[in-house]
Amino acid sequence: MASTQTQESQAQTQAQAQAPTQAPTQSQAQTRSRVVEVELVPGGCTRAVTDSNKEEYVRLRLQHGLKRVTGSAAAAAVRQGLNEVVPLNLLRVFTAPELACLLGGTADISVPEWRQNTQYAGGYTRESKQIGWLWRLVARFTPDERTLLLKFATGS
Repeated sequence: MASTQTQESQAQTQAQAQAPTQAPTQSQAQTRSRVVEVELVPGGCTRAVTDSNKEEYVRLRLQHGLKRVTGSAAAAAVRQGLNEVVPLNLLRVFTAPELACLLGGTADISVPEWRQNTQYAGGYTRESKQIGWLWRLVARFTPDERTLLLKFATGS
């Protein structure tokens, strides 16, 4: 089990994702930059990925990618900058969603204002029975749930 890694531009990554995959034993990357093959396990270059070991391969591949990203200079710079504002040991008590909420806050979305500024389509109007049900439901949502619904509805 081996993993091929390279430094790629976003366009090259997208082109690779659209190309048909070849042998399942390694990730293939065709770029102008240098390709480096990394064994995920000892002797991985000679070991094929099969149904019986595919879960192990995926786990090892994800671990390798995560180590590569978290060990990068960019990640180190973000950690250092964040540590200057808030000591990292204080951040460890938060989950990722909790930290995102602390950093970005929760929008206080006014349901009446949202309702007033909503445009309807598909034959629905402000007076449609189903639209009334929707707004009664949205009014019972927590602020976090409203934020998630607005993000979903607007694609942002």
